[in-house]
Amino acid sequence: MNWYHHRGADAVMSVIRDDPSIKSVFFAMPCHSTPGYAYIHRDDLRLGFVECRPPPDVNEEALFYEDPVAWMVKHGVGEYEWVVSYDQLEREVGELGYTAIRRFTDTCTRMEEGDARRGDIVLWRKAEKRRVE
Repeated sequence: MNWYHHRGADAVMSVIRDDPSIKSVFFAMPCHSTPGYAYIHRDDLRLGFVECRPPPDVNEEALFYEDPVAWMVKHGVGEYEWVVSYDQLEREVGELGYTAIRRFTDTCTRMEEGDARRGDIVLWRKAEKRRVE
């Protein structure tokens, strides 16, 4: 990583690493978009990722982007308090009951339309369910 290109990945990981109240995060992103546990160094944090196994295994990333909401529901993403995604998934992550908390500029270069690493990185928090008494 460097100061400009894909700098959002380092920035969001710093926030996650430094906030002890964050206990579970799912990365709804392409494989290897963030440094993961190598950057975090916290035993009390549960991280989830889209699987990135090499062929001949199923390409989970491709399945994820075919229908992100269905994939996230099927794989229990709603069990995580926090989600990290690129802003192109705003509608989908919002549908699952998460609220955008913070945005991180990820790149200064224009990415191609089909690039899954396009736009800002967004840190989402599960909306609190309010009890009606």
